[in-house]
Parts: sequence; C-alpha cells; structure tokens
Amino acid sequence: KTANIYFTQELHRRFHTQGVTAYVLHPGGVDTGLQRHVALSQVFFAPLRMLLFKTQLEGAQTNLFCAVSDDVVSGKYYSDCRETELANPHANNSEQAREWWEYSEKILAEKIKQWD
Repeated sequence: KTANIYFTQELHRRFHTQGVTAYVLHPGGVDTGLQRHVALSQVFFAPLRMLLFKTQLEGAQTNLFCAVSDDVVSGKYYSDCRETELANPHANNSEQAREWWEYSEKILAEKIKQWD
C-alpha cells in the first residue's frame, strides 16, 4: 500500500504539468464476495460483513468521484469521496517516492533489455 502511495505521489510530481492526474484512493472495507466459498467465514463473519463493510457499489464511489469530479486535486489522498490526510504520515515521503520510482525504472529497464 505504501509503495502505491509513493508511486502515485511521484507520478503526480513528474507529470502533473503535462495534464496527467493521479490520486491515492482508499475505498475502505468492501464486501467483494471473495470469502463466499470459505464455510467458516460464512458462519462467523456474514452478519458482521453487513455491518462493517461497504457494498461493492459503495466501495466504487471514491474511484468514480476522482474520475469525474472537477473538485479533486491531483496528488492528494481520497477516502469516502473527500480529500483526507494519509493514515500513516511515513507514507508522505517525497524522497522515498523518488527512490522507489527510480528503482522501478531500473528493474523495468533490465527486464526490457532481456526481451531484446
């Protein structure tokens, strides 16, 4: 999760002047149905899922909001269709974001070179 935050922040920093927008999104806990085949999960957690988790439609709202709203700001963190602070301040580290980006570029370049 932190690496995704770093990537989004660095993507924004590098390309926002070219019209590229990037947002860090937290959909919250979403009942996706992935656990429906786990019998123990059905017995113990089915009632709790209805209380604690969002529906799939509710979980998609922040993604849709950032995709279509004119009120969002590139490079920011969004949860429940509003800008909010990162839960972990250590994830807001521009130096780490730059280092992860450069490391990813290096690894990709090596892999691409292998395919040539």
